[in-house]
Amino acid sequence: MRQVIAAVQECLLALTAGNAKLLAFLVTHAPAFFALPHELVDETALDAKVATGTDFMIWIEGGRSFVDGYQQDFEQLARDLEGIGRSAIQPRAKQCIFWLIRLGCVACAFAGSFWLTLLTSLLQFLFLPFSLFAALGSGVEIIFILYTGHALVFPLLKFVFQQVLPAEYNPAVTVSPWILVSFLVVDQSLCLICLFRTPKGKTAPMSTSRIMASVTYGFLNCKTYYLVLLPLIFGLEIPVFPWLLDASLGLSSKIHDFNKRYWEALFYNAHRMAHIKKVYPDAHKFHHHLHDCTAFDAHIFGSGAPEEWFILMCDLTLALCFGCAPASLSYHVLQISWYNKWAFHSRSDQPEFHFDNFHADHHALHKANFGITYPFELLMKTVPPKLGNKVEWLGFVVERVESDDNVCLHFTRFKNKASTA
Repeated sequence: MRQVIAAVQECLLALTAGNAKLLAFLVTHAPAFFALPHELVDETALDAKVATGTDFMIWIEGGRSFVDGYQQDFEQLARDLEGIGRSAIQPRAKQCIFWLIRLGCVACAFAGSFWLTLLTSLLQFLFLPFSLFAALGSGVEIIFILYTGHALVFPLLKFVFQQVLPAEYNPAVTVSPWILVSFLVVDQSLCLICLFRTPKGKTAPMSTSRIMASVTYGFLNCKTYYLVLLPLIFGLEIPVFPWLLDASLGLSSKIHDFNKRYWEALFYNAHRMAHIKKVYPDAHKFHHHLHDCTAFDAHIFGSGAPEEWFILMCDLTLALCFGCAPASLSYHVLQISWYNKWAFHSRSDQPEFHFDNFHADHHALHKANFGITYPFELLMKTVPPKLGNKVEWLGFVVERVESDDNVCLHFTRFKNKASTA
């Protein structure tokens, strides 16, 4: 009985004090990231510099204090979380419990009950309390970057077509079991292709046993999302013309492209926090359950299943409350999902630490490459240790140099050498 009481106390502390500390850290440190030089915050500004093909540098005044201060605060946060108490549930047990909860959600979804599905899904926060922070931190970021365009554009296009076209000339696709099966078959087929070749080139070989581990566990972690989402919206009619018009004109994508300029600063902080020892087993470890990665381990973006709760609720809200296609089925989010498979989670057959394998190396090392590009990692001193203060990136040698309290990133174009990008 004492053990049960202790476990309940641990859960309540994590849900309240623990998640509050994490959210406070995330929010209070965000302004400092956005105060960095424009090229490190807005990826379009850095792309413009790179496109010139000439040497340049980024000067970060007070950069050393910023990085060291962040690291000290980060380590203090980790210590504070350890002081909350020791979890009575081991990581493997947490995996088993979560998958039982997810199985219950799938059963409730196929039974057609949203409320039972919602109540069942909330159980994850009792057994994996820090997954609440992970779901909110990752969810807000992904919704802002990936979902905002669809949420603004698709309802408007749907309304316009309903006004100008009679129902008989406004065809729709009805979400059904056949759509679910077809979606999964196409998705898994794309993953299979990525095992051999991607737009980056030839994929690095991997053992059959490791591939099968990704096929099975990757389905659990990445595809049971759709086994909850789609059954709950069986019968929803998705109008074809608004979907096609949005895809052809790239309306949602334009909003996404504007928002994603700031993805690096948002993603780095939330992602690195997801790797804190006390937080990691409750959510993001599900994404890192297997060493290294394949396309089968990729969802909409890189996340563990417990981190998807908020975006799942967003998808369901769009469908059940507004009668719109879930954002995860929009053309531009499907594009991102496809890009995530080959660009981030397929290891190219390239030399060690090649930029094509930036995120794949994160899956191999776990304590490096938390962001999206090497320059940001250099600033934060989280590149793979072997690289030191210098990396090759997009045809440049990028070197981190400290001068008193300042940091300078020197970008030097390769001389008579092919780009590694």
